[in-house]
Amino acid sequence: MRGKAMLLFVMLAMLSFSLVYASPVNIPTSISSKEGAFLSNEDRQNMGAGKEEEVDVSASFVFDNLSERKMKDYSAKAQANFFAGKLAVTLIDTFDIYALFGGMSNAEYKGIAADSDVKLNLEDKFMWGVGLSTIVYEWENSGFALFADGNYRSIQDIDLESATIDGTEYQKPDILDVSAKWQEWQFAFGVSKKFKYFIPYVGGKYSDVKAGAKATVSGTTYDAGNTKSKNKVGLFIGASIVPTKGIFIDLQGRFIDEQAFSVTATLKF
Repeated sequence: MRGKAMLLFVMLAMLSFSLVYASPVNIPTSISSKEGAFLSNEDRQNMGAGKEEEVDVSASFVFDNLSERKMKDYSAKAQANFFAGKLAVTLIDTFDIYALFGGMSNAEYKGIAADSDVKLNLEDKFMWGVGLSTIVYEWENSGFALFADGNYRSIQDIDLESATIDGTEYQKPDILDVSAKWQEWQFAFGVSKKFKYFIPYVGGKYSDVKAGAKATVSGTTYDAGNTKSKNKVGLFIGASIVPTKGIFIDLQGRFIDEQAFSVTATLKF
């Protein structure tokens, strides 16, 4: 009984200090491509759409690899992969309003809790998010642009696949119905430079994460409370490659608060 209680404590403590991902920074689609793959700006004007009324739609596939995110306590580190589809609506070539739908996979956490080495493997889980990107200011003749991005992502009711404590692996039912949740707000500000088929960019970001965990054992609920990630401020650097109008591939790295890399392929209609 004492061993199970210690296992429960360790898992709750680690989970409550773990689920702290930050999402990729989304640059406005108009920075990468002013025209769609099927309708150009001239086509839209010929169809009677004024600039104030322009609305474009784009669809993206996003892969995000988080290789390391440090936690506030327990010397804990997290890693995971994310796969998501993104649907964005662009207004007057300036604002992107977008939604993310996808999942988390291969999530793993390592750290020290209750004087034990702990590794947790979490189940694959559904993820959703929303965001807004905007061009703050653009120098069209030089190709430079200032942009901002704000987004929110959430994963709820995350369960464990297994837990390894000091080299001993535990499976259900020893894991005892543990679940966790995660929510994050992120804001980023950056600058880009447009060349013909290549747009490099760089900037800074702030991400504030809230995470928690609880478990129910024999009718009693144990709540580990809420926590936040160790670092909230980081840098990002990336490049958008435009092989043809309306199609672009974005490569991005994120540093300091986390070590992460993302690839986004976008089709602007």
